Amino acid sequence: MKLFRNILVLYIITWLSCPAIAASQGRYDDVSKYVSGLTGRAIAVVSNHKLTYNEKVKIASTMLENNLDYAWMAKFVLGAHRRTVSAYQLESFTESYRNFIIWYFSDNFAKFKNEKMQIKSIQEIDDNEFLVQSEVIKSAGRAPIEVNFLVRQKQPNPPEFKVFDTVIEGVSFLTSQRSEYNTILSQRGIDYLTNYLKAAKEKTMPKVKNVEIYTKSYCPYCTKAKDFLNRKEISFKEIDVTEDQDSLDKVSAFSKIKTVPQIFVDGKFVSDYSNLLVIEEEGRLDEVFFK
Repeated sequence: MKLFRNILVLYIITWLSCPAIAASQGRYDDVSKYVSGLTGRAIAVVSNHKLTYNEKVKIASTMLENNLDYAWMAKFVLGAHRRTVSAYQLESFTESYRNFIIWYFSDNFAKFKNEKMQIKSIQEIDDNEFLVQSEVIKSAGRAPIEVNFLVRQKQPNPPEFKVFDTVIEGVSFLTSQRSEYNTILSQRGIDYLTNYLKAAKEKTMPKVKNVEIYTKSYCPYCTKAKDFLNRKEISFKEIDVTEDQDSLDKVSAFSKIKTVPQIFVDGKFVSDYSNLLVIEEEGRLDEVFFK
């Protein structure tokens, strides 16, 4: 499953950022335009070390929600169990599956570092369904991995496409997922699986450390620091020392600076405003502020 996860995430990233695919006629041109229209965006996100994990996840979530046929995928992974569930249970599961699958790949998207993928060809395999053939390029001396990507055209004008499966070395990701879910459904039922997917997402969400920022009401850099933390979705406790010199003197004894803002994480001084920008530039925001 880990191999499927890593390669599928890599493929999604490549699919959302591939410069172009050779296509010469008809709907092949539309598929090519679909890929080209997303050129550079995913690569820019993945390679931007100034973005936090949460920022990358948010951008990736939007990309995936717009490009995955999650409603069809949810029905497929239920297999024969779909016939035994109520309309309400199917709706609840679809929503839970949607949130899980988008988070699952967004999470790995945000952590993506290396490897490349070469898209080789596009074939129409059925009405409005296309097979994108490619291979994952590994490090020197390692054989490439064959990956096929299945895309469905949802409407012709304007052209709209959705991804609905990936086949890695001849094995369908969705089929493997359906097999895994079948065991849970047979033993525990649809409600358990729905809640299981919800819990799986919550377990691995990063948590903000205990952040405190000492400020003064008339300090413009304090305002900039707070705006920065809010923009990065880093929650914090503000301690206004405008009229409390004693408190400022106490924290200054630890920070070795006498100005504000002063930012402490888990009781340790980490930054004033200028150093906050240095931490961002060095790509260390996740390391410093999240656990």
